[in-house]
Amino acid sequence: GFAQSELMSGHLIDFFVPFLPLEYRHVKLCARDAFTARGLQADEATLDEVAKAMLYVPKDERLFSAQGCKSIPQRINFFMP
Repeated sequence: GFAQSELMSGHLIDFFVPFLPLEYRHVKLCARDAFTARGLQADEATLDEVAKAMLYVPKDERLFSAQGCKSIPQRINFFMP
């Protein structure tokens, strides 16, 4: 794979960090952190609502978030009291 490429063997890239998609529970943790960063306490129901508002793939199974944690702080504005 990527470890055998010229980029790695030529020392142009030192480390390769694979992207791991977020699961539903990870999205809830990101939402909790976003609320905490604003000095707010979110209940479990609110965290569920934020997580449900995200897009997931594959669409029929909804296993992984199609977006990362960076989009969550903008989304929690809709769920703030």
